[in-house]
Amino acid sequence: MTTVGRTDGLRFVAHAYSFPKDEDHPTEWEDGAGHYLGRGRGWFAVADGASSGFHVKEWAKRLVTGFVTRRLDSSVALQDLIDEEGERWSDTRDAPTREQVEQQWWQEAAPLRQDTAAAFVGAYVKATGPRTGIFRAFAVGDCCLMHVRESTLLMSFPLSSPEAFAQNPALVYSRPEKMPAGVEGIQLSSGQLRPGDMLILASDRLSQCLLWHSARSDGAVWEALRAVDRQSFETLVRALRTHGSLEVDDVTLLRIAVLAE
Repeated sequence: MTTVGRTDGLRFVAHAYSFPKDEDHPTEWEDGAGHYLGRGRGWFAVADGASSGFHVKEWAKRLVTGFVTRRLDSSVALQDLIDEEGERWSDTRDAPTREQVEQQWWQEAAPLRQDTAAAFVGAYVKATGPRTGIFRAFAVGDCCLMHVRESTLLMSFPLSSPEAFAQNPALVYSRPEKMPAGVEGIQLSSGQLRPGDMLILASDRLSQCLLWHSARSDGAVWEALRAVDRQSFETLVRALRTHGSLEVDDVTLLRIAVLAE
């Protein structure tokens, strides 16, 4: 998918790529990715469904779709979205058929049907002048945003090294009692943009892999991502898995090129 946002100043070009954990079952990809580009502004999001949740693909999609269609630009607005989607999830996950009402297993599984989770990263970008722009980023968990200038990684948010990835990261849950920190649990970052910059939003294992290669190369990984298309992305994922630096998992990449008009 390619989208271009035009303005009198900077313009943003977005490409989204994904690859499933199991190539034989591509529909079982459980991440979410989306973006919206207007005149001089853009919204981007990636969510990685937690494998232990219920219908995590749908939950990830709801978070991404809500962020980009509502065009959110604050942590308070993001928390409102999470709360509202959590309420809808609870309402729609527990509507049994007549046959299911009679089954004890349906009643016993009610808490599981209402429990799902995903890691999330979202970004809002805006052109502020002919050759300047800004971005704001919001994250819960270990999906990351990476800001690259030329061949140099300027920042990775919210995690900045491959060693920082944990077995049990923070997640966006459908049940509010599992997110007691509320809006305070949403991490924030921001930065300045100029022509030639690249933003990468990536799912957790791909983020970890990119940081590993970035620390061990002279920027070749970022040059490769600038040039990647759908076919070469799939080839790259297979090669990284064979190399062992990318764990077998669903992977998602959203690339935003920052260009002068």
